[in-house]
Amino acid sequence: MKTILTALLFLAAAGPAAAASSCIVPSVATANVVNVTRDGNLSHYRVAINITNATGGTQASNTLQFVDIYHDRQKLDAIGIPPLHPNGSYKAYYTFTRSSDAGDGTTKLHLPIRMVQPVCTATAPAATVTF
Repeated sequence: MKTILTALLFLAAAGPAAAASSCIVPSVATANVVNVTRDGNLSHYRVAINITNATGGTQASNTLQFVDIYHDRQKLDAIGIPPLHPNGSYKAYYTFTRSSDAGDGTTKLHLPIRMVQPVCTATAPAATVTF
């Protein structure tokens, strides 16, 4: 009985460490403006975001992850990312609208990856796109 309890305590203690090591965090490989349309005094910038899993591991089918979109520290949106296979990628698009009078290089979007499940302490550096 004592052996079984010791084994169960050991497994319970090893559980969180095993979960943390199974984290496969993708990263934003590229983010760039692919199209600009004008509508009166507004310009609509279509941003292509390429997310990749550059690791050798496959993400679990129940992985829940997002690329968040921030402008001036304000969260604008979140785009879901499906689980990725090794060296797999996913392309997401976001449209940002601003005044057509805005100067080039005056808008910067920050694009961090947010892992919800599994809970990971590891993070990929946030990408930025400036236009």
